Amino acid sequence: MVKKDKKIEFGILTCSNDYEQNLNLNKEIYTKIQKEFGNFCILNLTNLKLFQKKDFSKTPNYIFSNIKIYKPHNGQELKAIFQNKKFIAFNNLGKSFSFFKIYFYLKKINLKQILLMNIGYPQNKTSLDLKNKSIFFTSAFFFLRKKFIYYIFRILTILEIFPKIDVYFESKKNIVKAVKSGLSSQIEKLLPFTKLSYFRKVYIINSRAFKIIKKNNISNRYLCFIDSNFCALDRVLREGKINNKDKKLYYYYLKKLFFELQKIFKKKMIICVHPKNNDKIFYSYFKKFTIRKYETSKIITKSAIVLFHDSSAITDAILQKKNIISLNSELLGNYLNKSTKLYSKILGTHSIELDKNYQLNKTELIKKLNITKKKMNFYVKNNLKSDGNRLGKDKIVDIIKKEFL
Repeated sequence: MVKKDKKIEFGILTCSNDYEQNLNLNKEIYTKIQKEFGNFCILNLTNLKLFQKKDFSKTPNYIFSNIKIYKPHNGQELKAIFQNKKFIAFNNLGKSFSFFKIYFYLKKINLKQILLMNIGYPQNKTSLDLKNKSIFFTSAFFFLRKKFIYYIFRILTILEIFPKIDVYFESKKNIVKAVKSGLSSQIEKLLPFTKLSYFRKVYIINSRAFKIIKKNNISNRYLCFIDSNFCALDRVLREGKINNKDKKLYYYYLKKLFFELQKIFKKKMIICVHPKNNDKIFYSYFKKFTIRKYETSKIITKSAIVLFHDSSAITDAILQKKNIISLNSELLGNYLNKSTKLYSKILGTHSIELDKNYQLNKTELIKKLNITKKKMNFYVKNNLKSDGNRLGKDKIVDIIKKEFL
């Protein structure tokens, strides 16, 4: 451990009370930083959000060891907490209007921001849906509002009213190339004083799914399904309230497939439930199956076949060369169904249409799964294992020392 500087603090910026989820996303990295520099905290900025009631709930008793929780009631309290301190933090915040007040106050403290994009999953771009008339206005409003907010946000960072990202870690080679060759970067090279670039430094990094796994820890004991949450907020914002009849029918199709696969492969199906899926109907439909939360990575390592719709957790399965099946359904709605098909195409995975007639033959299915695995090597090299065999947590610590200490 390096000598600890009492005036430097490390942590996460968030507006979520689900501290377990925040820490589990990159637990190995945060643990490494805590051991290396002697401290780590969570800064919960919920009370600084616009259009939201103040939350004075007490910090839950459970938390990872030696991690402090700060939850300032207002901007003045935030400044008092970090007075005479340098705060180096991972930005887990959004960029909607409700976060603008937070960024305004963050500019008032001695903050160095890190953006960690080490998922390596295909980017889910915001697009305007012109085909589906029933959700056209909802989709158009969401699209235009998001674009408008983005440009306002960028103007405020250029004017230095909001803070920029000091170090950006990205696992996808094409994104790193795009950022470095972008218009802002090109203008800044000619006119350095403008400081137009939102990302001050950009580094390639291996995805969080890349880890050195001992062979004896990998097995083919289970089948697993990675839940994407049928009522995901992203979908609701774009398409409105979800029909309960569609939801129950979707669950029915899923359950039917799970029973068929268990029978064919004689393996137990484990459902890795989405952290934000608290749907009682979901749990009642799948009560005959094992359901796990926050154990997705562990279950994938023990699985022979991994089923998914649209989840960044699938990168673990890709790196471990697991058999992967993509599940499509019109019941998912236009947004999720479109992204599921797109990701299936990019990753080259075999797919099953849940709400259409399909035949499951073990021999044929295994043959198809073996073919699709061959297409994933290119994706791994350019999106998941982009930085050789170097672990992301080691590179992050080295760059922190180089850039901030």
